Amino acid sequence: MYYANAINYLYSLQKYGIKLGLQNIEWICALLDNPETALNTVHIAGTNGKGTTAKAMQSILTGLGYKTGLFISPHMVRFTERITIDGTEISEDDVVNLTGEILEALKERQEIQPTFFEFVTAMAFLYFRSTGCDWAVLETGMGGRFDSTNVVLPAVSIITTIGEDHKQFLGDTIEKIAFEKAGIIKRGVPVIVLPQRTEALSVIKDVCKDSQMYLYGEDFVANNIKCTHLGTTFDYHGNTEINALSIPVVGAHQAANVSSAVRAWELLRENGKISGSEELLRNSLKQMVWQGRSELKIIDGVQYLFDGAHNAEALTMLSETLRHVYLKSGNSDSSYDRIILIFAAMSDKDWRRMVNEIVPAGDEVIFTALSYDRAEKPESLLSEIKLKFAGKNYHVTMTVTGALKKAIALYRAGTLIVVTGSFYLLGEAKEILGEKAVLRRLSESV
Repeated sequence: MYYANAINYLYSLQKYGIKLGLQNIEWICALLDNPETALNTVHIAGTNGKGTTAKAMQSILTGLGYKTGLFISPHMVRFTERITIDGTEISEDDVVNLTGEILEALKERQEIQPTFFEFVTAMAFLYFRSTGCDWAVLETGMGGRFDSTNVVLPAVSIITTIGEDHKQFLGDTIEKIAFEKAGIIKRGVPVIVLPQRTEALSVIKDVCKDSQMYLYGEDFVANNIKCTHLGTTFDYHGNTEINALSIPVVGAHQAANVSSAVRAWELLRENGKISGSEELLRNSLKQMVWQGRSELKIIDGVQYLFDGAHNAEALTMLSETLRHVYLKSGNSDSSYDRIILIFAAMSDKDWRRMVNEIVPAGDEVIFTALSYDRAEKPESLLSEIKLKFAGKNYHVTMTVTGALKKAIALYRAGTLIVVTGSFYLLGEAKEILGEKAVLRRLSESV
């Protein structure tokens, strides 16, 4: 099989859409001799912050000397971003070989029609086992209870902040969504929980009756948080106290996210599952690299900030970070006095709330169209907002290429171009700006 064949097959799985349930993945794993059972795992669900938390956990374990796999979704530019070991993406040859191996196994049960996410989850399990990973950090694609990753029995589970997202699949209330996310909780497995709405926390506590729960703000916390445009420092207080931890991601909320991975490090050490010093922990977090989360890049002399905030809660946090950290008025260390905002959103998101949260942070606002069927029209985004905030200039482009050209034309010294609203927008923009893209269109599949 050639790489093009593997790509075409993965494309073809989109016709099966998204199916929440564990039967298919259980069958597939059984055909592969259950690779998930050979892995020590950390399982992470939530709405906001689960990607950063997963990356922090992988960075810590790698920094301690453990060979650590990371499985995330969606990808932005390359399919291979989804499956990494110690920060290195799976190779195209490995994608080809694993696709062939799984297809060969599926011949025994031809009635199984895997979705894209089920197939790729199995690929990740198989890859991590075949390469001898000591640990695998797994981020749910959607929900938790019926997510394909939920066939593992982890050493620890983490639930990041839950918001109202994917309502068409997870339910129309925060309680219903929290119940789905809390589905990763397993009897006897410790659960780390980040800040939640009262309704969500009540559901999590009810599901967590047979497991020990460690709640942010009660059992561990990040204090003395300081942010600059280059990163964040904070003091960690849990069973240990670690001062001045430094992470190269920006935002007070990121300190909370990363602190949950530090709490997991504590628990795994206390339970004898890992060893490693505080100094190794500190160094591993300093070297954490995480694209698409307050990712600052200079491309052809132009300064960009790529942030994958894709719901109202995440955009609220980004807006606060832009005002208080990146703009001179909020932080004297910053060199930015003007923000050009490039924004796009999917139509099945709460895009009205989203634009209302982020637009106040921009001086020039460019609404654009994504090359996906689910994308909201930029004219709709503009009509929602144009009469609400004075002193701003609004623009509409029908392509991301057009949006980037417009932003560059408006650019001057002291400007920061912020690209946000959807991971799909980030992927499209990065490809246009020169990043190698492989199977980017499949980023739409969970």
